[in-house]
Amino acid sequence: MDHFKVIAFTHSSVGLDKVSKLFIGEDEYVDRLVPFKEMLQLDEFMFLATCNRAEYYFNTHRPINNSFLRKFFTKLYPHWNDHDINDAVEMSQVVDGIDAVRHMFRVASSLDSLVVGEREILTQLRKAYQKSKEIGLTGDFLNLAVRKTIESSKQVFTETDIANRPVSVVNLAYKEFADRFVSPDSPIVVVGAGVTNKAMLLRLKKAGYHNFYVFNRTFTNAEALVNEVGGKPFPLSALADFDKPFDALITCTGSADVVIYQEVYARLIGSDQKRKPIVDLAVPGDLDPEIPVKHDVDLIEVKGLKDIADKNMERRRKSIVDCERIIDQKLKEFDEVYRERQIEVAMREIPIQIKSVKDTAVKEVFAKQLDSLDEDSKKLIDGMLAYMEKKVNAITMKKAKQIMLEKRR
Repeated sequence: MDHFKVIAFTHSSVGLDKVSKLFIGEDEYVDRLVPFKEMLQLDEFMFLATCNRAEYYFNTHRPINNSFLRKFFTKLYPHWNDHDINDAVEMSQVVDGIDAVRHMFRVASSLDSLVVGEREILTQLRKAYQKSKEIGLTGDFLNLAVRKTIESSKQVFTETDIANRPVSVVNLAYKEFADRFVSPDSPIVVVGAGVTNKAMLLRLKKAGYHNFYVFNRTFTNAEALVNEVGGKPFPLSALADFDKPFDALITCTGSADVVIYQEVYARLIGSDQKRKPIVDLAVPGDLDPEIPVKHDVDLIEVKGLKDIADKNMERRRKSIVDCERIIDQKLKEFDEVYRERQIEVAMREIPIQIKSVKDTAVKEVFAKQLDSLDEDSKKLIDGMLAYMEKKVNAITMKKAKQIMLEKRR
């Protein structure tokens, strides 16, 4: 299992600014991740990016030293300079083997999240795996690891207090937004129609908000979201010319670049100089840094939610102990399943070889003797050989599993 590695960058280890530099848009996966896997000769690869982490899960028998890390980041981020590469090498959190699997379990259970107890991370991990699988990056090990990770996190969320009153980034952002006393009838500009904004708008709809102007690069997605929460859909290209009054702005896209530039925001507000709440939950941020400097805005962003998240962590200390206990048990189960799977893979050829021996015996070694027998005798021998073939396969597999389990003890 030592071939399984994780390189991780999180809000707690490197800060949110540096995490955002690692972002790779899904539309770039095929062009960047597929050739990258081949260049580094990785057996499997999966990339996970959220608002507060960037992680790389992969299989390789090569040692993860500074030379490997330098090549890793140089090939994956060819636009970086030497300073960026050196920073990434120095700040990389590397784990391997069963510790890497534990890390995956803890991430999916939100124990390492900015907001402990939020469920979005499990959905994000599943989506990351599915995307990697679709483009041919994953294999047998990641399939098993992700399956057991999902089992583990589901048990954590259903059997511990950590999920009884979950506080997600979206809920924290909503609470901060609601504290600004924005009227439910207020017009709100929304940029992005992805999972995060959908969750935010559904929460707002539940509280009575309904007047949304939803802009999205894919217009049909904006239409679909408006059908659920109310309002009017627009293509993202129409944002720069939008001239209707609004009282707040919510944005979260998957863009690697700024989406709302200062000039665009200036045109949006026109002569309206009233202070406006802006919620930017994208990482990297969608908002031009010049906007809070040149305009009177009340900015709610991922960074600003960190203090609230830290207090949330203190309230969940006891639940974390219960979560770790579940993860320990699930790791033991994973280890057993993995070892059994290794045996199955290693012995995959044995039934083929046994069948080949049987066929050689019948068709070559004892062919003349068998030809002299009557049909009933031939059927009897065929039946006996088929029975023996099946039993030998079963006995061999069972014995191999017993040996493996005894070695573990």
